Amino acid sequence: MAEYEKREQASSGNLYLKRHYIYGSRRMGLIYRDQDVDASKGEAGTIPILGGYRIDKADRGARNYELTNHLGNVLVTINDVKTSVAVGGAITSSSPTIQTANDYYPFGMLMPGRNYNAPSAKDYKFGFNGKENDDYVNGEGTQQDYGMRIYDPRLGKFLSLDPFTSAFPYFTPYQFAGNTPVWATDLDGGEPSISLPRWMMFPDAVLTLPKIPSIPLQPSVPAPPVIPNGFATPQSPTLPPAPFMPVPPLVPPTTRSTPIDESTIDKNDANTYPTPPFVGDWKVVPLRPGVKGYDKLKKRGVEATRLENENGDILRWHPKDRDHPKSHWDFKPGGSDNNEWQNWTPDGIRIPEGQIYGKDFNPPSIMLMDMSTFPMKEYPAYLKKQYDVMKAKIIEYNKKMIDYNKQMQEYDKKLEKYQQDRKKYDEKMMQQLKDHPENFA
Repeated sequence: MAEYEKREQASSGNLYLKRHYIYGSRRMGLIYRDQDVDASKGEAGTIPILGGYRIDKADRGARNYELTNHLGNVLVTINDVKTSVAVGGAITSSSPTIQTANDYYPFGMLMPGRNYNAPSAKDYKFGFNGKENDDYVNGEGTQQDYGMRIYDPRLGKFLSLDPFTSAFPYFTPYQFAGNTPVWATDLDGGEPSISLPRWMMFPDAVLTLPKIPSIPLQPSVPAPPVIPNGFATPQSPTLPPAPFMPVPPLVPPTTRSTPIDESTIDKNDANTYPTPPFVGDWKVVPLRPGVKGYDKLKKRGVEATRLENENGDILRWHPKDRDHPKSHWDFKPGGSDNNEWQNWTPDGIRIPEGQIYGKDFNPPSIMLMDMSTFPMKEYPAYLKKQYDVMKAKIIEYNKKMIDYNKQMQEYDKKLEKYQQDRKKYDEKMMQQLKDHPENFA
């Protein structure tokens, strides 16, 4: 809340109160005191605090307030002295007295030629991210104290290892604010602090169909000027707006969010597996001796099976468990023990090595675009319902297009009549101009 300084060459004592911090919901600024706490207590009736300093004494201009942005960067400091502007002997407005002003690069380095210190300004010790500057070490704007570590804004790096390195393996141990200095700060030299709502930073993927742009409206014909004898011009017909066109799936959508009924699936019985998304002639094959897990299942009396194709590829269903939030396929190409198992989603999307489906891998939906290459009879059961819904939308769209074409035919008739009326109107206008030139500018 306050800072004190020991001074050897002092008049009455060696302890001075340097400054107080001004706080609201956060630090707002500083009060510069420079008070000898061992001086005499002063006039009678004052209230002493810590020796000779009196809390009823205040100096105009000793208070400095911070003006910051969303990151807490101290951009400007002002004091409590107002500069009045007088016009004709009357004060019309007042403005604050600026003490310091600074502009920063994204990682905190001061911009050359874009900082200002008033002649009367005292040294203000806070800057980028609202942290304390250690200017006495290497010069102005070169070092900051974040609590856990020391930061160099010229490099955009801390000068020592992150104490939480094991919690952030995807970051370099010297990174600042998660390498996102525009919308995050570094809390204390340990981890980034994000001020935006979490739903704005990590929105869940939403399945949406792309929209076809609507048909543009026909521009209206400009109205001609009014004729003195009151002749009325024909009104141009308005092009009826085209109905909104839903996007039909030309082939069934393949999406990670499509539910699968797993109540009848037995991971040890390949006859109960869903339709594989892989090309090949898959056959149910019993688990052979020597295969991992065979002996354990044999003791339990379970005759396990899996799928194999003509290339020797192996396919088995992996239900969700404690470590796997979503069910998926285990696929081993060639069937050789030297080949690693691969993980695939139920819809046939390769899961990257080291990632877990439903935990850190959630692929966006993939919409196929050619219905003729994927006939209805080959639809997996869980996609048929979605196909029926989209088919109904296509039928509804075709009805609206028929109505739209009728409106377009009516519009063409109205436009033809309008052109005839406009021709008559132009002829009458020319006659008016010829007979009454004085009526026209």
